[in-house]
Amino acid sequence: MIKELQIQQFQSHKDSVLKFDKGVNVIIGSSDSGKSVVIRALNWVINNKPSGDSFRRNGTDETAISVILEDETKVVKVKSKKENYY
Repeated sequence: MIKELQIQQFQSHKDSVLKFDKGVNVIIGSSDSGKSVVIRALNWVINNKPSGDSFRRNGTDETAISVILEDETKVVKVKSKKENYY
């Protein structure tokens, strides 16, 4: 289970931290507030999709997504102009 998600410089999110509780979590917000970006960020970490650079915020050098699991395992995916790594 995901305990925490940190989104940095990914589409509309400059630096967002989402903390999840056990069970069902719901993300709500107005239209165009970045709800779908949360799913895209998780998809990027898990499946390496989307590819390319289109998801990075304009004018930024590096995008990073961090996922902390319930057992404190931390997975970090980073993409810069020169590197793409976990």
